Amino acid sequence: RFVFCLEPGDGYLGGEFFYFDDARRYLLGEEEAEILIDSSLIPIGLRRALTYFILTCIDHCYILNEDTCNFLIHPSVRIKHHALVAGKVACLLKSFKRDLGNNSSFLGYWLQDCYSQFGDFCEPIEFYLNRVGSVIDKISVSTVNSESPIDDDYTGFNVLVGGSSLGRGVT
Repeated sequence: RFVFCLEPGDGYLGGEFFYFDDARRYLLGEEEAEILIDSSLIPIGLRRALTYFILTCIDHCYILNEDTCNFLIHPSVRIKHHALVAGKVACLLKSFKRDLGNNSSFLGYWLQDCYSQFGDFCEPIEFYLNRVGSVIDKISVSTVNSESPIDDDYTGFNVLVGGSSLGRGVT
């Protein structure tokens, strides 16, 4: 018997990056997880997570000069939950885009909230506020599960919602 361990590729973050002492502040609580699946509401944790992803995409696009950043959401193993959550994310992105077009402060509020709560960004908040419109239009939402066509090209800025299939070529 032989075991061959693959070396991590460039840009691999590893478990230490995601599972650290303060990781709990990034996770949905039990009540929010129920709202995500069993309600038509969009939980605050999902709003914050999507906002954090948008800020991260701005960093990737304008600071790191990278054109790919993926946000994986694993709500449950049920395919109907994947479609439900993908719909909520798409709806939230649409409301953010509408907000930008109407010069409303809704998206700005969430960006500032996320920026101040997590505070690990490269530039001042104004940098992100001035660039959010160009990045938010590039974000796509897809489901990745056993009923999805196999796709091994996840370039661009993607929100991928799914189950166990998220670990097959995406992570």
